[in-house]
Amino acid sequence: MCPDVDGLKTGFTRKSGYHIVVTAQRDGMRLMAVVMGAKSSSVRDREARRLIEEGFRMARSRRRSYRNDGRSEVREGDTPVGFIENISSSKNNRSKL
Repeated sequence: MCPDVDGLKTGFTRKSGYHIVVTAQRDGMRLMAVVMGAKSSSVRDREARRLIEEGFRMARSRRRSYRNDGRSEVREGDTPVGFIENISSSKNNRSKL
């Protein structure tokens, strides 16, 4: 469903629900999304796609600095490493790592 996804692993157990680990690459940037404990496979898949798209969107909006050779680099502290999010509770329950 997401054209930039190049790797994934899904899982399910009765006790802990549906899980997925997804990797994606776009414009030279690689992201990983992990969803654990989803109530259904459709929720799991939707949340993984949302995390990947949000990660790329946030990365695009970050300021870039330019080195002497003209290449850009993201400044330290400008790009979040990831998120911890409990999808079974409020969607606003998100913390930066």
